[in-house]
Amino acid sequence: MTDGFTLFWEEVGYKVAGREVKVSVQDSDPEPSGALTKVRLLVEQEKVHTVAGGLLAATGYAIAPYLEQNRIPTVYPV
Repeated sequence: MTDGFTLFWEEVGYKVAGREVKVSVQDSDPEPSGALTKVRLLVEQEKVHTVAGGLLAATGYAIAPYLEQNRIPTVYPV
């Protein structure tokens, strides 16, 4: 997933609607609690505006309530 995501941003010059996009990658954790910890780090410390990920159903279910509560748009790959 990371390679395709990076390729897309390279192709569009890391910009959307004229604004620069910064990509931060966290290695996925198969444990729901670990995934939630990493998402909290992205939101609270790195101040991300959107999240793409949650490859496993269990991790997706674990991070969804936190992201909804913090109004962070999320893209879940299928």
